[in-house]
Amino acid sequence: MERAAAEWRYQQLHEKRAYHDGTFEKWSDDRSADFPYAANDGVTIWVSDVDLSPHDHFLGGKRDCPVCSGGGAVDDVQDDRSEDES
Repeated sequence: MERAAAEWRYQQLHEKRAYHDGTFEKWSDDRSADFPYAANDGVTIWVSDVDLSPHDHFLGGKRDCPVCSGGGAVDDVQDDRSEDES
């Protein structure tokens, strides 16, 4: 059931801009030669007991992440990314 909920959330995130350029960084409302991939193309959603990428901000923004917002550590994991990579 958790995976179904995650799949639903992913679909909600991409409901309006459902097509990407293959990098998952540029999105469009309409499929075109520049945006040929649907939101779920190349995506596998699975569930784990451990958050393997706690700073990906999948469900929230940077301000909601204790490490990225400067509020503390998440399981003592340090984020080595620079500010422009977030």
